[in-house]
Amino acid sequence: MTGLRGKSGMEPEKRLFPRPGRNRRQQKPPKAFQDWRSLLWEMEHGPELLLLTRRMEQEYQDRTAGGPRLDPERTLLFHSRHSWVCNFLTAPYFRRAVRRAFQWASERGFTTFLADYGTPFGLLALEELSDLRRSGFRFSLYAVRSVHMTQRKSYRLRRERDAALIPLLAQCNPGYTHLSPARTIFQVYLELDCFCTEIGVERAKRRRLEGAAAAASERMDEGRQGSGPG
Repeated sequence: MTGLRGKSGMEPEKRLFPRPGRNRRQQKPPKAFQDWRSLLWEMEHGPELLLLTRRMEQEYQDRTAGGPRLDPERTLLFHSRHSWVCNFLTAPYFRRAVRRAFQWASERGFTTFLADYGTPFGLLALEELSDLRRSGFRFSLYAVRSVHMTQRKSYRLRRERDAALIPLLAQCNPGYTHLSPARTIFQVYLELDCFCTEIGVERAKRRRLEGAAAAASERMDEGRQGSGPG
């Protein structure tokens, strides 16, 4: 049996696996690879998965672009001009005011509503608008924040807990909750023409710059002073 031995006189080593390149035609791709290939084919040709893929791509583009595109002629933003006016004593009155403003805007073709939940009146408006959506009204609702989370105010005269805000924010359309206060002012406040505060609905570009931006900047200044060393 010396003919079967190698040059060193020892038996050749047996390979546990075949050499690459041998019997490629007889080898089949793994089942996992076949499953992935069929899934990719369905994503390219299946109508439901194709629609879901396009929707996910659109949501990603909206988030990377800073939020969905707003139409100033059909968008109303609720926020506080005087934060001390809206409190737990005047809340019933302002709840009716929010519903009147919503009815006024809906009759004039408004389809998008935003609420600054970092302000007392904006938080109350967000709660009322969420109730309106649950009752059957169809419109787009976004939550924004023009102040830092630690500087936000509530009409209950105490800071809202995060656990209480999460279910409320989950009922809104995604798009602006991730923006910083500075980006909210420049990308939301300064792009709109119609606002609703404790004194009613305002619709003028001049007052947009002088009123909404000034109020938001004032809130940021008050937050910086409040967070400074005492």
